[in-house]
Amino acid sequence: MIVNIGIEKLLLQLLSIAGFLISLYFAFVYHGLARASEKLIPANVCSAKTCHSVLETKFAKAFKIPNFYLGLVYYYIVFVSTFYNPEGMILWGFLIVSWLAVLFSAYLFYALVFKLKTRCNLCFAAQMINLGIGMMLVLGFYG
Repeated sequence: MIVNIGIEKLLLQLLSIAGFLISLYFAFVYHGLARASEKLIPANVCSAKTCHSVLETKFAKAFKIPNFYLGLVYYYIVFVSTFYNPEGMILWGFLIVSWLAVLFSAYLFYALVFKLKTRCNLCFAAQMINLGIGMMLVLGFYG
């Protein structure tokens, strides 16, 4: 069932678009299609050194899949789902996946700060986006 877009769904769409763009940026940098550049993203947000150092660590993959691929799929699903009203088991599954993303984000935050001792603002932004999506779902801003 297709539904009208309310402010809550618009916010979910904006969060998912922002997360998708961050993941896409990491994918482009990883595959050499873009360089981390101050022209595209200011150095105080993400420096070239930070992007490459983060993407080359063991923390940049889950189950041998680069995290940005998982992010691209996740944010796409979040965006598309805002046009529907998932119910029952589908909504519960979506809630569980969203909170797994939040838990994984917490793990990645720990890895960045305490293991790698790196400040990756784009990574932190994606982690906050995941938390925002998870909180919106828990608080019932969906459907």
